[in-house]
Parts: sequence; C-alpha cells; structure tokens
Amino acid sequence: MSRFLRPRMGWATIFLMAAMLLTVAWSLEAANWADGLWTMPPIVLGGLLIGILFGSARWLSASISHLVAIALGVVWTAFCIAWVPSLIPWEYTWGETTNEMWQRLLAWFKILREGGISSDNLIFVLQLGLLMWLVAYLSGWTLYRLNYVWISVLLAGFAILTNLYYAAPDLYAYLIVFMLAALLLVVRHQIYQQETEWQVTRVGFSPDIGWDFLRDGAIFAIVVVALAWLTPTIQAAPEIYNDLTTRFEEPLTNWQTNFNRLFSSLNYRPRPGPAYFSNTLALTGAVNLGDQPIFDAKTEGGIGPRYWRSVVYDQYTGRGWVNSNTSITALESGDPRLSTVIWNARTVITQTITMIQPGGSVVHAVAQPIALGLGSRAQFGPTEPIQVAENKTIMPLDVTLINANRVWRPGDTFTVVSAQSIATVKELKTAGTDYPKWVRDKYLQVPESVTPRVRELARQITQGKDTPFEKALAIEAYLRQIKYNENIASPPPGQDLVDWFLFEMREGYCDYYASAFNVLARSVGIPSRLAAGYSRGEYIAELGIYRQHEFDAHSWPEVFFPNLGWIEFEPTAASPTPVRIDDTDPNLSSELPGLDELERLQRDALERPLNIPPEDLFDDTLNPGDVSLNFGGDTNVRVSRLVLIPLGLLLLAALLVVGFWVAWYRDLRGLNLMDQVWEQVLRFARLLGLRVSAADTPYEVAQAVGEAVPEGQPDIERIADIYVEQRYGGPTRNVNDAALSESWGRSQRVLWQRWMGRLAERLRPKFKRPAPSSGTNTERRA
Repeated sequence: MSRFLRPRMGWATIFLMAAMLLTVAWSLEAANWADGLWTMPPIVLGGLLIGILFGSARWLSASISHLVAIALGVVWTAFCIAWVPSLIPWEYTWGETTNEMWQRLLAWFKILREGGISSDNLIFVLQLGLLMWLVAYLSGWTLYRLNYVWISVLLAGFAILTNLYYAAPDLYAYLIVFMLAALLLVVRHQIYQQETEWQVTRVGFSPDIGWDFLRDGAIFAIVVVALAWLTPTIQAAPEIYNDLTTRFEEPLTNWQTNFNRLFSSLNYRPRPGPAYFSNTLALTGAVNLGDQPIFDAKTEGGIGPRYWRSVVYDQYTGRGWVNSNTSITALESGDPRLSTVIWNARTVITQTITMIQPGGSVVHAVAQPIALGLGSRAQFGPTEPIQVAENKTIMPLDVTLINANRVWRPGDTFTVVSAQSIATVKELKTAGTDYPKWVRDKYLQVPESVTPRVRELARQITQGKDTPFEKALAIEAYLRQIKYNENIASPPPGQDLVDWFLFEMREGYCDYYASAFNVLARSVGIPSRLAAGYSRGEYIAELGIYRQHEFDAHSWPEVFFPNLGWIEFEPTAASPTPVRIDDTDPNLSSELPGLDELERLQRDALERPLNIPPEDLFDDTLNPGDVSLNFGGDTNVRVSRLVLIPLGLLLLAALLVVGFWVAWYRDLRGLNLMDQVWEQVLRFARLLGLRVSAADTPYEVAQAVGEAVPEGQPDIERIADIYVEQRYGGPTRNVNDAALSESWGRSQRVLWQRWMGRLAERLRPKFKRPAPSSGTNTERRA
C-alpha cells in the first residue's frame, strides 16, 4: 500500500505528465472539429494509467505490453465514444453499437481505397481517440520502462502543434500551458535522476530539495516561454522561411486534400495556401486561399482567357466530385489525339505559361487544349472513334487532367495551344440535343442522394425554357442570387450537400455554386461537368501577362452542346458571367478569327505519324493499386502494388533488423570487452531457451550453451575461462583481447545460426503424414 501511495518517480511526475497530456486533449476538445471530442480527456487518462502500470511491471515484456495496451485502447476508446449520442444512437445495445462501429469503419476503408468522399465523423473521433490513447500510453511506458522523458514531450508536442496549426488562433493559450507543463516535467525528471544517483552513492540530501528545484524550474520555464513568445517568428528570416515552405507546403497541402476528402464534415479551419488539384474535390467548410503568385501566362490570338482549366470532374457523390477517368496515356509534344475533333465556332489561342510556385505537375490551360509543347501524361475517358481517312481511324481523348513529366520548378515555361470557343448566342440556342453516347453515359449522372425537392427546383427554374442553353442560363441566374461566403460552417454529415446549399445554408463559394448548377442541369437532362482551375487573374499591362495567385483558384460548370463542345457558365455570384458573342455584332463574319490556323493545326496533326507504341495508347489504365513515381526529371515511372508490396516488406524487414540491432547493443555501451561478450553469451542462452540463472557459475553456463551448440563449444569454454580469469583472478590479470575477440567471432556466428534455425523451426507449420496401412508396410517389407 505504501508503494502505491509513493510511486517510484513521485506523484509530481505523474501530475505533470497528466497535465501535459490533458492540455493536448483539452485543446482538441476546444478546437471543436466534431461532436464527441469531450471523450479525449478520459481516453488520455486511461492510456497514461496503462502506460505507467505496464512500464513499471518490468516482468512484462515490451511486445506483450504493447499488444495488450492496443487491445485495451480499442475497447476503452470505443466505450467512451459510444456515449456520444450524435455518433451512436442511445437506444443501441452494446452488441449493436459494436456492429455499427465495425460496419462504418469498413465503409470508410472502402472509400479510402476507392478514392471516394466520406462524411462520417464517428471514424474521425474513433481514430483520433486511438491516436491519443497511443500517445498517452507510450508517454507513460517509455518514461517508466526506458526512463526517457523527451519521447513523451515530443509525442504530445507534435499532437498539440498539429491541432493548433489548423485550429483558431485563440487556442494558443493551450500551447503556453503545455510548454510550462512539459518543461516542468523535464526538470522533475532530472531531479529524480539526480536523487537516484545520490541514493546509490549514499550522498545525504534534504527530502525537500526536489520541491526547491521544482520551484526554481517553474520560474525558469516561465522565463523560457515568455522569451519564446516574444522572439521574432521565422518569417523574420524570409530566405529560411521560403525554403521551408517550398519543401513542405506541397506535401502538407496534398495530405490536407486527402484529409478533407476522408473527413469532409469536420469544422475545418484551413490555413492560407495554394490549391492543389487532384482526382477528388470534397465540399467542405470555410476556405482560406493565400496570396502567393502561382504562374504567369502570355497569350496570342483568341479573345482573351476566361479560365485556366486544371482538372475536370464528372461524378457527383453527394459529398463532392470525383474524376472517374482512370485511363492514362503518354502525350507527345503536338499529339494528334488532342486536335482530332475540332468543335465548331472555335479560335486558336496560344499560351506561354511560366511557373512561379514550385511543386505539382498539373498543366493549366485555356479549354480546349489541342497541342502541348512538352511531354506529359493525360487522364482521359472513352469517346467514339473517328475515321479521318479511308483506312485510318483515331480515338480522340476526352481529357480531364494533364500532368507534366516533371514536378514544376520556378521559371519552368511551356506552351499550350487551345481551341477557344467563340460560339454565338444563336449557335448555342440552335445546337439541339443530339448528344453523343459517351456524353450521355457519363455526364448525366445524378446520385440517389439528390433529393426530390432539388429535382423539383430544377424543373421550376427551367419551366417555360425551350432550349438547353436557355435552361442553363436560367439556372445560372437563379444561383447568382445566393449569397457568396467563403467562411461557411462545415456541412453536416449524412446529407446531400447540394440540397443543403440550396435549401438550408443558402450561401457558399464557387465549389457549391458549380455543384448546384451541375446537379440542377443534369436533373433536367442537360449534360454538364465541374471544372476547376483558376479564374482569369490579374492582367499586368506593362508585362503583357496574366498573373494567377492562390486566391484566383476557382471552379465552374461546363455544359456540352452538340458540335460546339464544352461551354463554360458562371453561377458564382462573386464572379462575372462569360461574355457571349452577340449575333447582331457587325464585326461578326463567316471568317472568324483563327479558324484558318485551327484548320491548319488539325490537318498537320492528322498527317503527322504518332510515335507512341500502340500498346501505350489506350491500355495504360491506372488501377487503384498503381502509383505514379515522379523523380523530377523527364521520366515518369508507374509502379504496381505488386512491386510496392515486396518493397514495403523489405523495408519493414530492414527496420526490424535495425531496431533489433539497436536494442541488442544499446545496453552494452560503457562495458569493457569482456563484460560485453559475456552479457551476449547470457542473452544467447536465453534466446536458445536454456534455463540459466544468476546462481549458475560461468562454467555451468558455458556447458549448457556448448551442449546446445556443439560446434561452438570449444570457443565458448575458452570465453568462460577468460571471464573467470578476469573476474576472479585479481587486478594483475590482463585479458587477452585478441584471443577473446577471435573466440567470440567464431562462436557468435554459430550462435546466430543456431538461433535462426530454432526460430525457423518454430515458425514452420507442422504437417503429419498419415501412417501407412499395415498392408502397405507388409508389401514394402516384402
């Protein structure tokens, strides 16, 4: 009982560690990412308690401790979260609760694997609870088992900094409390170590000296925190700051993009930064784009850019958009498959793009790109083959995303030629509804999550309109009446977000406007899709360029018109609508600007041979298990999951070997050669399952090991002789290090071989052959 009342490192250590970890848990609760985060403090306390108990129980091996702790963490975390009524219904029994959590977790992993969008906050709270359990458990275990205090501080520090990076600025008070508790914990641990050393060396000291040091440590901690708070930030050194942001901003933002996709209903507070375009677009809460320039564009011909398109999405999920085109093909410079189909009423616009912001490889261009001055790879969807000569057909590409064969660096420049639409109002009205099959199959999709009131609204808005163009204009005008707001709350889970935007929120930003337009248009039979990229940007007259910044990132709908192709619309209230060519314009003639050049480009492309192997044209399908590895040069390597799995296993094996080696030799530091060798002999004895104890003499140990490994017995007995001579022969005895090293080198090899053979025997499955019948035995003996 007295041992419980006086823990080994004292109650002050436990109190400070609990305060440090609870500060992290309270900061998560205050961030209010989702309902149910009030469960973090009890989860943390449970993990810390188990960590201290298992760390103090030195008879319990590390592997057993961790396995049992993980199991307890899963049970305790699930138990705590089960009390959150907004995540799990109150009326569920414990069996129904367990099944509900399991089924929703499986559904989330399916979304993770297939690249979909999830809005289940239960999974976020569950995973966050498990992470906090592990942080608390490892903090307590490493301190009480390994006597490492900095692991606890670093784990908890990483957790609170990650939380505060995305949380509201008014939560930084938690960081101050955390820093004070962490510094005091380090001070208290140093005091404990010093007291332990004094007790071993029998140095007298006052029992109250620890509190004196802790008081002085508290003053020191307050001073350190105050100085750190008043010190200029890293932004005061712009070169260092820019280098750091260049290195980490893109992977961090890519991670953030996937995070938003998998947890789309959190109360997310994004940090200022660029937009990165991928195959998914989650409809989330507030956005906060930065003001850094992304690229400059100089144009020739055309009628001036409206948008710089980066990616196109075709599938609406109720929570966001997915680019379902998983086929990838290599594009040559001037690839004819881009310019095979030239829609009517188009003009040539040439763009010279100069990248400013490093990172990423997406090609930004005015729609529709028909020629690229760089090697690249395109994601595309199926279309219909077109016969361009008597014995020649070619499959045009419905390109939805183009990536260069290298990662962009500042100053990279490339040229894109696009066929820009100059369709007149009359042409758009008379385009008709004779849509190709590939357009009908893909761009009229509406999920079951779309509610009847959304479909009814689409019917009401377009009532009395005769043509798809007039219906699209009516939808555009209706949506532009909704308030524009980038600071909206996070959308609710389990609800179609277009329905939420149209009938409940009634405000939002471009992603919501474009999504609503597409769903409304598709509901009345108009094929459309969502495009994302950048708006026109800032025109710098003295340089003759358009400059796109992070805040110019934008999304808009595109509607398909037979023979005219994809036409942009602008339902976002804060953006100007596209200017259409009026049929009454006196400057309009049959010789539209750029048409001759467009026809020449098409003719040259069709006559030019395609230097891409046939097997690379349309069979290069990107499977969910494939990964594109870009090494920053002009080559792009696709690695299948079949290759990544063995590579991952090899890496895991290497990490295990390194970890085993570190654990094996860590405690041998500071010992002389003889003690190092004999300690390893004892370890091998235990690994081989031999029953050796502290009461056994060195010769008894050597005999037991020698019997288990006969081929190494002479060297092991020699090692025992040297050990006895050094240990019991008096100070005048000198150890023959050369002989010891030679004997240990030979015996070490055979000991490792014997242990690995024993391990392989234990892992090998035991199969018993059936005993042959007596008749068979008789026949064989005969």
